[in-house]
Amino acid sequence: MNGAHQHLLLNHIPLFGVSFGLLLLLWSMLRKSKDVRWAAVFFFVLAGVAGWIAMETGESAEEIVENLPGVTKALIHDHEEAAEFANISATVLAVLALLMEFVSVYRARFFKATQYVVLLVAAVSSIAMARTAFLGGHIRHTEIRSDAEVHQEPGEES
Repeated sequence: MNGAHQHLLLNHIPLFGVSFGLLLLLWSMLRKSKDVRWAAVFFFVLAGVAGWIAMETGESAEEIVENLPGVTKALIHDHEEAAEFANISATVLAVLALLMEFVSVYRARFFKATQYVVLLVAAVSSIAMARTAFLGGHIRHTEIRSDAEVHQEPGEES
């Protein structure tokens, strides 16, 4: 199993972890369920950790695909930049989710506000993860690219 295979296996964990966590957090807020909220926290922490592992495997995946036909450095760069922001947002989300649980026990009067902050960060992180996945798909899935999205390297002939 090479780095590209490892990256493809792992990169879905943060994407779906943040998304499922967001849905669970919303559900827990509607139902006022601590258990469902803890499940959301679990998914947020899992996504935060898995995101960094996916970034590490992305480096070795880049070395494998960068010279393949149809793959440009610009496509890889766009995906990599999006991944950095998405992973930072997922890490912040994981920390805030854990802080939310601390607040629920030790500073209950701030819990509702903290919960809404976590919800907002989860929404931003979910969008960032979706954008990162979209850009990653463009690297090898030429069928989803539009002509305007195919970046040509300087000095490359068309």
